[in-house]
Amino acid sequence: EHAANITKLAHELEVDPLGVNAKKSREWLNDRIHGVGLNVPECNLFDKIDRRGKYQKELSFQLSASVAAFVIEHPKDTAEDADARLNAGVDGMLKAYDSILMIEPTARLQFLDLLRAKRQTPEWNGLFREVMARCSPVPLSDRNQSVYSGSEVVYAPIEVSTPVKVTSKPNPLYPDQARKNGTQGTVVLLAVLTKTGRVTNIKVVTGLPDGLTGECVMAASRIRFEPAVRNGQPVSALVRLEYYFALRN
Repeated sequence: EHAANITKLAHELEVDPLGVNAKKSREWLNDRIHGVGLNVPECNLFDKIDRRGKYQKELSFQLSASVAAFVIEHPKDTAEDADARLNAGVDGMLKAYDSILMIEPTARLQFLDLLRAKRQTPEWNGLFREVMARCSPVPLSDRNQSVYSGSEVVYAPIEVSTPVKVTSKPNPLYPDQARKNGTQGTVVLLAVLTKTGRVTNIKVVTGLPDGLTGECVMAASRIRFEPAVRNGQPVSALVRLEYYFALRN
């Protein structure tokens, strides 16, 4: 039942993204898409220029919703094709963008205008890779450098058919010194979760003082998981890990 409603609402939003029920539809989809375990991207598509415009969040979400609909509607072998999934998401997003422009012609976004103009041209492949890069935790051009992968291929989340399934994520300790100093915030790490079940190449994106970052690195190293899958085979994947620290009153 959820699958049928996901596809129905995703396609309705492509046609009428600003309708009376559009906000509620997006909220419902956001809860259900992740709840049923669909592998959909969460993309940061817009640069500083476009962030001054309108409807960026709605259109970024539309890409995810259209990917979800595609995965549900198509046979497994097609749904596991990362390029096909993302192309379906881009198509759905551009349909929604066209619908918005019919109502608000001034609500233009530079990056989407570029995608629309180049969709059927030889330049599309390069732009498509740019979209894929904006749907990845690090640039695709960087993910297979030795700093991340050593000698093995490491895939971004958008490139796998089944994402990593974390079965155990230990909490880091909150050191006494950090509590005493009132240190709070978020530690963000990147790590490779390998096809053989190991956690490797942990890199700090955003750290915190007073030993908090070190505790997060140690906690991340103890994660247990089922590897990502691509084309029916386990693969190594790059993941983003976030740990939150907040003192209770």
